[in-house]
Amino acid sequence: MAERVRVREIDDDEKHKDPDREPRPRRRATYTRPHGVRHLFAAYDLGKDKLYGHIKPRKHRTKFLEFCRYLRSLYPAEIRIAIVLDNYSPHLTTKKDTRVGDWAAANNVEFAYTPTNSS
Repeated sequence: MAERVRVREIDDDEKHKDPDREPRPRRRATYTRPHGVRHLFAAYDLGKDKLYGHIKPRKHRTKFLEFCRYLRSLYPAEIRIAIVLDNYSPHLTTKKDTRVGDWAAANNVEFAYTPTNSS
C-alpha cells in the first residue's frame, strides 16, 4: 500500500512565521561605538613574505592613496608593482575622480580588480 505524502511549497518569507502570532517590537542594537571604528589597509608581499598595514580612522580615496604611496616607497621606482584590489569605490577610477588611475600610471603601479561579488 502506497503512502500519501503531502508537499507544501514555502517561500523564504513564510518559513519561520506563524500567521496567528503578533509581530514582536523591533529591538535596538545593544552595542555602542563610543570611539568610532577603525579601518585597516593591508598588503601582503609575496616575495618577502611580509605583511604591511595601516589603520586609519576614515576609509576614503585620499587615505587609500596615502597607503599606495607608502607601498610605492618600499620599492625602487623602476620596479613595477601589482596591487590586487576589491571593487570598493575608493579603489576605482571614475569619470568624476581620476586620482587613483592617474597616480598608478605615473608611478609604475598596476591595479588588478577582483570580480564583483567575489569573496
